[in-house]
Amino acid sequence: MGDLERAVANAAALWTALAESREQEHVRTDSYLVVEGGRRGRRVMVLSPSPSAADVDELKAQATRPSAGGVTFEDAYGAVDLSGLGLVKRQLAVMIRQPSPLPELPTPVVKIALTDDPKDLPTIERIAVDAFPLETFQPYGQGEAFPRALFERDEINYFVATREDVPVGITMTVEAGGSAGIYWVTTLPEHRSLGIGRALMHVVLEHHDDRPATLTAATAARPLYESLGFETLTMSSWWSGAPS
Repeated sequence: MGDLERAVANAAALWTALAESREQEHVRTDSYLVVEGGRRGRRVMVLSPSPSAADVDELKAQATRPSAGGVTFEDAYGAVDLSGLGLVKRQLAVMIRQPSPLPELPTPVVKIALTDDPKDLPTIERIAVDAFPLETFQPYGQGEAFPRALFERDEINYFVATREDVPVGITMTVEAGGSAGIYWVTTLPEHRSLGIGRALMHVVLEHHDDRPATLTAATAARPLYESLGFETLTMSSWWSGAPS
């Protein structure tokens, strides 16, 4: 399995786990994953660099079929051209870091802990929904974005940053597809620019030091990840459609 395939497989594992824990209808084939989220939106992922003509037709149908919550269509391979279908396109970097020593971390202002305590789940979920933000899960409702069933899955790990005993940041990792996928590196707005995201990343990478780490990064976050040794594999096409 190549590096890009590892990253795509990991992201597919995350969205499959989310669909199962949220009890959302979903279909997964060798070429695509479709998750029906209702008012939370439909998620479509391309899982193959060369889907068949029939699969491309199905993917285009899923991208344009009405959805109460809109559509997010993720294509790291650039395999499906959705131009002219009324969708908005943006590009995000798919990045990977091979196991290697980390640069020295300045003295952190927070404590970072891996948690398996269910009592921490509402705090983790609330920070992700409000600070990332997860707009389709606003206003916040406990257990809607990260149900208890997701917390109990072996492949999912949660990390919490606390400052003066107050939770101020979180991230989630997924162990699947031969890599550790990193998702929702998030700090509360009033605690940003203090190095909390970097501290979270250090602990996560140290915890998963036996395998490649993968993530998808917005432009503003790329300098942080590059300073930690991540390299860009490709610019993934993300198409979005408004609720209908």
